[in-house]
Amino acid sequence: MDVVVGGPIESDPNNAGYHFAKDNTLGRMGKIEDAADQIDIALSMDPNNLDYHSMKRFALKQLGRLDEIIDDFDVCITIDYGNPALHFAKGEALMELNRYEESLDEFNKSIGINSENPEYHEKKGKALKEMGRLEEARKEFDVAASLKGKHS
Repeated sequence: MDVVVGGPIESDPNNAGYHFAKDNTLGRMGKIEDAADQIDIALSMDPNNLDYHSMKRFALKQLGRLDEIIDDFDVCITIDYGNPALHFAKGEALMELNRYEESLDEFNKSIGINSENPEYHEKKGKALKEMGRLEEARKEFDVAASLKGKHS
């Protein structure tokens, strides 16, 4: 069954936007594997589009392909290294894989770019706690609490 999408850009299969729209439609229909195929086509046409990468990671997570999510984060970080949210999200994905040392590196990168985000410190504290580094974890939780108080 072919999926019909509308709009001038979305009706041209030679346009990445068409495949992105088709990805969204298929995803809403629960056809995650087909949606992932469409987003791969869109990315082949526009490999630096971070929105497309975000949709790819969403599909991969739905499919339980967490290691591939890490690979996609590596691509995105190459595109926009100074984006702390990318490092943070990669760190979270690494934690889901119990790769705490690597997640800690990513949280440190996030904090190096934006030290005022309490969530970055909190997740770093959780990674440290999982690694048994409780004193360091407590310090990060204290920093997170202090920053939350500052921003409320």
